[in-house]
Amino acid sequence: MRFLTLALLSLLLLTSAGSAAAQSPVLAAGEPPLTKATVDDVAEFFGWLFETRFTPGQRRELERVLVATWRAGDRKEIEAAGQFRELNAKLKTVSGEKSAELRAAVLPDVLKHARAEASDFSRLLLSVYDSRAGGGAAARDEAAPTGGDAASLLGSWRSSEIGMTSYQNTITGASRPGHGLTVQYKFLPGGRFEYNGYMETTMYNCTTTLFNPVAGTYSVEGSRLTIVPQTSKWQQTNNCASSVNKEQPGKLDPETYAFRFSNEQGGRRLCLASSKGNEVCYRAEQ
Repeated sequence: MRFLTLALLSLLLLTSAGSAAAQSPVLAAGEPPLTKATVDDVAEFFGWLFETRFTPGQRRELERVLVATWRAGDRKEIEAAGQFRELNAKLKTVSGEKSAELRAAVLPDVLKHARAEASDFSRLLLSVYDSRAGGGAAARDEAAPTGGDAASLLGSWRSSEIGMTSYQNTITGASRPGHGLTVQYKFLPGGRFEYNGYMETTMYNCTTTLFNPVAGTYSVEGSRLTIVPQTSKWQQTNNCASSVNKEQPGKLDPETYAFRFSNEQGGRRLCLASSKGNEVCYRAEQ
Protein backbone atom coordinates (compact mmCIF):
# COMPACT_ATOMS: atom_id res chain seq x y z
CA MET A 1 0.00 0.00 0.00
CA ARG A 2 2.27 2.81 -1.26
CA PHE A 3 -0.35 5.42 -2.19
CA LEU A 4 -0.01 7.39 1.03
CA THR A 5 3.71 7.80 0.34
CA LEU A 6 3.11 8.55 -3.35
CA ALA A 7 0.63 11.31 -2.59
CA LEU A 8 2.94 12.92 -0.08
CA LEU A 9 5.97 12.80 -2.37
CA SER A 10 3.91 14.39 -5.14
CA LEU A 11 3.08 17.35 -2.90
CA LEU A 12 6.43 17.96 -1.20
CA LEU A 13 6.32 21.58 -2.28
CA LEU A 14 3.50 22.10 0.19
CA THR A 15 4.79 20.19 3.19
CA SER A 16 7.32 20.59 5.93
CA ALA A 17 7.97 18.38 8.94
CA GLY A 18 4.86 16.68 10.28
CA SER A 19 3.08 18.23 13.23
CA ALA A 20 1.63 16.44 16.21
CA ALA A 21 -1.92 15.21 15.80
CA ALA A 22 -4.66 16.37 18.15
CA GLN A 23 -6.04 14.04 20.78
CA SER A 24 -8.36 11.48 19.19
CA PRO A 25 -9.65 7.95 19.96
CA VAL A 26 -6.93 5.33 19.36
CA LEU A 27 -7.79 2.61 16.84
CA ALA A 28 -4.49 0.70 16.79
CA ALA A 29 -1.40 0.79 18.99
CA GLY A 30 1.91 1.90 17.55
CA GLU A 31 4.42 4.73 17.40
CA PRO A 32 2.55 6.89 16.74
CA PRO A 33 -0.77 5.14 17.40
CA LEU A 34 -3.46 5.14 14.72
CA THR A 35 -6.26 7.50 15.73
CA LYS A 36 -9.66 8.32 14.32
CA ALA A 37 -8.30 11.75 13.40
CA THR A 38 -5.62 10.13 11.20
CA VAL A 39 -8.27 8.18 9.30
CA ASP A 40 -10.24 11.40 8.86
CA ASP A 41 -7.13 13.14 7.54
CA VAL A 42 -6.47 10.43 4.92
CA ALA A 43 -10.13 10.47 3.85
CA GLU A 44 -10.05 14.27 3.59
CA PHE A 45 -6.99 14.22 1.32
CA PHE A 46 -8.33 11.64 -1.11
CA GLY A 47 -11.72 13.32 -0.98
CA TRP A 48 -9.96 16.49 -2.17
CA LEU A 49 -8.01 14.56 -4.82
CA PHE A 50 -11.13 12.80 -6.21
CA GLU A 51 -13.42 15.81 -5.65
CA THR A 52 -15.86 13.75 -3.61
CA ARG A 53 -16.30 12.49 -0.07
CA PHE A 54 -16.13 9.00 1.40
CA THR A 55 -19.44 7.33 2.13
CA PRO A 56 -19.83 5.84 5.64
CA GLY A 57 -19.16 2.39 4.17
CA GLN A 58 -16.01 3.56 2.38
CA ARG A 59 -14.89 5.34 5.55
CA ARG A 60 -15.23 2.08 7.53
CA GLU A 61 -13.22 0.22 4.88
CA LEU A 62 -10.48 2.88 5.02
CA GLU A 63 -10.31 2.46 8.79
CA ARG A 64 -10.00 -1.32 8.41
CA VAL A 65 -7.18 -0.97 5.87
CA LEU A 66 -5.24 1.50 8.02
CA VAL A 67 -5.62 -0.65 11.12
CA ALA A 68 -4.12 -3.54 9.11
CA THR A 69 -1.22 -1.26 8.06
CA TRP A 70 -0.48 -0.34 11.67
CA ARG A 71 -0.63 -3.96 12.79
CA ALA A 72 1.75 -4.94 9.97
CA GLY A 73 4.21 -2.31 11.18
CA ASP A 74 4.67 -0.66 7.78
CA ARG A 75 6.84 2.26 8.94
CA LYS A 76 6.90 4.21 5.66
CA GLU A 77 3.12 4.21 5.34
CA ILE A 78 2.57 4.92 9.03
CA GLU A 79 4.89 7.94 8.90
CA ALA A 80 3.29 9.17 5.67
CA ALA A 81 -0.24 8.87 7.06
CA GLY A 82 0.77 10.99 10.04
CA GLN A 83 1.56 13.95 7.76
CA PHE A 84 -1.84 14.26 6.11
CA ARG A 85 -3.16 16.62 8.79
CA GLU A 86 -0.59 19.29 7.94
CA LEU A 87 -0.86 18.55 4.22
CA ASN A 88 -4.62 19.17 4.29
CA ALA A 89 -4.06 22.39 6.20
CA LYS A 90 -1.56 23.55 3.57
CA LEU A 91 -3.94 22.71 0.73
CA LYS A 92 -6.56 24.98 2.29
CA THR A 93 -4.20 27.94 2.03
CA VAL A 94 -3.56 27.74 -1.74
CA SER A 95 -5.70 29.34 -4.42
CA GLY A 96 -8.36 27.41 -6.30
CA GLU A 97 -6.21 27.57 -9.42
CA LYS A 98 -3.18 26.16 -7.59
CA SER A 99 -5.31 23.46 -5.96
CA ALA A 100 -6.61 22.34 -9.36
CA GLU A 101 -3.05 22.36 -10.73
CA LEU A 102 -1.82 20.13 -7.91
CA ARG A 103 -4.77 17.78 -8.31
CA ALA A 104 -4.11 17.43 -12.04
CA ALA A 105 -0.44 16.61 -11.33
CA VAL A 106 -1.10 14.01 -8.62
CA LEU A 107 -4.26 12.24 -9.78
CA PRO A 108 -2.85 10.38 -12.85
CA ASP A 109 -0.03 8.80 -10.82
CA VAL A 110 -2.36 7.75 -8.00
CA LEU A 111 -4.81 6.12 -10.42
CA LYS A 112 -1.99 4.47 -12.39
CA HIS A 113 -0.55 2.85 -9.26
CA ALA A 114 -3.99 1.93 -7.93
CA ARG A 115 -4.83 0.04 -11.11
CA ALA A 116 -1.49 -1.75 -11.12
CA GLU A 117 -1.51 -2.88 -7.49
CA ALA A 118 -3.99 -5.51 -6.28
CA SER A 119 -4.39 -4.42 -2.65
CA ASP A 120 -7.34 -3.58 -0.46
CA PHE A 121 -6.29 0.07 -0.36
CA SER A 122 -5.95 0.37 -4.14
CA ARG A 123 -9.35 -1.23 -4.68
CA LEU A 124 -10.90 1.12 -2.13
CA LEU A 125 -9.40 4.17 -3.86
CA LEU A 126 -10.69 3.03 -7.25
CA SER A 127 -14.12 2.40 -5.74
CA VAL A 128 -14.21 5.93 -4.30
CA TYR A 129 -12.96 7.44 -7.57
CA ASP A 130 -15.39 5.48 -9.78
CA SER A 131 -18.40 6.20 -7.56
CA ARG A 132 -17.79 9.95 -7.38
CA ALA A 133 -20.12 10.69 -10.34
CA GLY A 134 -23.77 9.96 -10.95
CA GLY A 135 -25.89 11.41 -8.17
CA GLY A 136 -23.22 11.78 -5.50
CA ALA A 137 -21.89 9.40 -2.91
CA ALA A 138 -24.16 10.66 -0.14
CA ALA A 139 -27.32 9.94 -2.13
CA ARG A 140 -26.16 6.41 -2.96
CA ASP A 141 -25.33 5.74 0.67
CA GLU A 142 -28.81 6.79 1.81
CA ALA A 143 -30.31 4.40 -0.75
CA ALA A 144 -28.07 1.54 0.45
CA PRO A 145 -28.09 1.35 4.25
CA THR A 146 -26.39 -2.08 4.27
CA GLY A 147 -23.25 -0.80 2.51
CA GLY A 148 -21.73 2.21 0.85
CA ASP A 149 -22.13 1.01 -2.76
CA ALA A 150 -24.82 -1.67 -2.46
CA ALA A 151 -27.30 0.25 -4.62
CA SER A 152 -24.75 0.50 -7.44
CA LEU A 153 -24.60 -3.30 -7.64
CA LEU A 154 -28.27 -3.71 -8.50
CA GLY A 155 -28.89 -5.13 -11.96
CA SER A 156 -27.42 -7.73 -14.28
CA TRP A 157 -23.70 -8.08 -15.06
CA ARG A 158 -22.15 -10.44 -17.63
CA SER A 159 -18.71 -11.63 -18.72
CA SER A 160 -18.21 -13.69 -21.89
CA GLU A 161 -15.23 -15.40 -23.47
CA ILE A 162 -14.97 -17.16 -26.85
CA GLY A 163 -12.07 -19.41 -27.87
CA MET A 164 -10.08 -18.69 -31.04
CA THR A 165 -10.33 -22.26 -32.40
CA SER A 166 -13.49 -23.23 -34.31
CA TYR A 167 -14.84 -26.51 -35.71
CA GLN A 168 -16.95 -27.07 -38.80
CA ASN A 169 -19.88 -29.47 -38.90
CA THR A 170 -19.10 -31.92 -41.71
CA ILE A 171 -22.80 -32.37 -42.49
CA THR A 172 -24.24 -28.85 -42.30
CA GLY A 173 -21.03 -26.95 -43.03
CA ALA A 174 -21.73 -24.61 -40.11
CA SER A 175 -18.81 -23.66 -37.86
CA ARG A 176 -18.81 -22.79 -34.16
CA PRO A 177 -16.19 -21.74 -31.59
CA GLY A 178 -14.36 -24.58 -29.89
CA HIS A 179 -14.78 -22.99 -26.49
CA GLY A 180 -17.17 -20.48 -24.95
CA LEU A 181 -17.74 -19.23 -21.40
CA THR A 182 -20.46 -16.92 -20.06
CA VAL A 183 -20.88 -15.82 -16.45
CA GLN A 184 -23.75 -13.67 -15.23
CA TYR A 185 -24.52 -12.08 -11.86
CA LYS A 186 -27.89 -10.55 -10.99
CA PHE A 187 -28.07 -8.47 -7.81
CA LEU A 188 -31.65 -7.95 -6.74
CA PRO A 189 -33.30 -5.61 -4.20
CA GLY A 190 -33.51 -7.07 -0.72
CA GLY A 191 -30.04 -8.59 -0.74
CA ARG A 192 -30.74 -11.52 -3.10
CA PHE A 193 -28.47 -12.60 -5.95
CA GLU A 194 -28.56 -15.04 -8.86
CA TYR A 195 -25.53 -16.45 -10.66
CA ASN A 196 -25.41 -18.41 -13.90
CA GLY A 197 -22.21 -19.92 -15.26
CA TYR A 198 -22.26 -21.61 -18.66
CA MET A 199 -19.32 -23.25 -20.46
CA GLU A 200 -19.44 -24.98 -23.83
CA THR A 201 -16.63 -26.97 -25.46
CA THR A 202 -16.86 -28.36 -29.00
CA MET A 203 -14.51 -30.85 -30.59
CA TYR A 204 -15.48 -31.82 -34.13
CA ASN A 205 -19.22 -32.67 -33.87
CA CYS A 206 -19.32 -33.32 -30.12
CA THR A 207 -20.28 -30.58 -27.69
CA THR A 208 -19.98 -30.70 -23.91
CA THR A 209 -21.81 -28.12 -21.78
CA LEU A 210 -21.54 -27.25 -18.11
CA PHE A 211 -24.24 -25.15 -16.45
CA ASN A 212 -23.99 -23.85 -12.88
CA PRO A 213 -27.02 -21.90 -11.55
CA VAL A 214 -26.63 -20.45 -8.04
CA ALA A 215 -28.95 -18.34 -5.87
CA GLY A 216 -28.60 -16.86 -2.40
CA THR A 217 -27.99 -13.65 -0.46
CA TYR A 218 -25.33 -10.96 -0.56
CA SER A 219 -24.12 -8.15 1.67
CA VAL A 220 -21.81 -5.17 1.18
CA GLU A 221 -19.36 -3.59 3.61
CA GLY A 222 -17.44 -0.70 2.12
CA SER A 223 -15.83 -2.05 -1.05
CA ARG A 224 -16.21 -5.70 -0.04
CA LEU A 225 -18.97 -7.93 -1.37
CA THR A 226 -19.89 -11.19 0.36
CA ILE A 227 -22.16 -13.71 -1.38
CA VAL A 228 -23.76 -16.61 0.48
CA PRO A 229 -25.11 -19.34 -1.85
CA GLN A 230 -28.24 -21.14 -0.69
CA THR A 231 -28.85 -23.29 -3.78
CA SER A 232 -26.27 -24.46 -6.31
CA LYS A 233 -25.99 -27.29 -8.81
CA TRP A 234 -23.88 -28.46 -11.76
CA GLN A 235 -25.44 -29.85 -14.93
CA GLN A 236 -23.27 -31.55 -17.56
CA THR A 237 -24.38 -32.72 -21.00
CA ASN A 238 -22.65 -34.20 -24.05
CA ASN A 239 -24.47 -34.70 -27.34
CA CYS A 240 -22.20 -37.62 -28.31
CA ALA A 241 -22.13 -39.53 -25.02
CA SER A 242 -25.30 -39.47 -22.97
CA SER A 243 -23.60 -41.65 -20.37
CA VAL A 244 -21.65 -38.64 -19.11
CA ASN A 245 -24.76 -36.48 -18.70
CA LYS A 246 -25.23 -35.78 -15.01
CA GLU A 247 -26.39 -33.33 -12.36
CA GLN A 248 -24.84 -32.86 -8.94
CA PRO A 249 -24.99 -30.36 -6.05
CA GLY A 250 -22.65 -27.36 -6.11
CA LYS A 251 -20.73 -25.86 -3.21
CA LEU A 252 -22.48 -23.50 -0.82
CA ASP A 253 -19.37 -21.83 0.62
CA PRO A 254 -19.59 -18.03 1.19
CA GLU A 255 -17.18 -15.93 -0.87
CA THR A 256 -15.92 -12.40 -0.36
CA TYR A 257 -14.71 -10.12 -3.16
CA ALA A 258 -13.29 -6.63 -3.33
CA PHE A 259 -15.32 -4.76 -5.92
CA ARG A 260 -15.00 -1.60 -7.96
CA PHE A 261 -16.68 0.03 -10.95
CA SER A 262 -15.06 1.29 -14.13
CA ASN A 263 -16.03 2.57 -17.55
CA GLU A 264 -14.30 0.59 -20.29
CA GLN A 265 -14.96 0.38 -24.02
CA GLY A 266 -17.95 2.69 -23.66
CA GLY A 267 -19.73 0.63 -21.01
CA ARG A 268 -19.94 0.38 -17.23
CA ARG A 269 -18.10 -2.54 -15.65
CA LEU A 270 -18.30 -4.26 -12.27
CA CYS A 271 -14.91 -5.74 -11.35
CA LEU A 272 -14.70 -8.45 -8.67
CA ALA A 273 -11.34 -9.44 -7.15
CA SER A 274 -11.08 -12.68 -5.16
CA SER A 275 -9.00 -13.10 -2.00
CA LYS A 276 -6.25 -14.53 -4.25
CA GLY A 277 -6.09 -11.28 -6.23
CA ASN A 278 -7.71 -12.60 -9.43
CA GLU A 279 -10.02 -9.97 -10.90
CA VAL A 280 -12.85 -10.42 -13.43
CA CYS A 281 -14.85 -7.51 -14.86
CA TYR A 282 -18.51 -7.85 -15.91
CA ARG A 283 -20.32 -5.46 -18.24
CA ALA A 284 -23.69 -3.98 -17.27
CA GLU A 285 -26.70 -5.38 -19.12
CA GLN A 286 -29.79 -3.41 -20.01
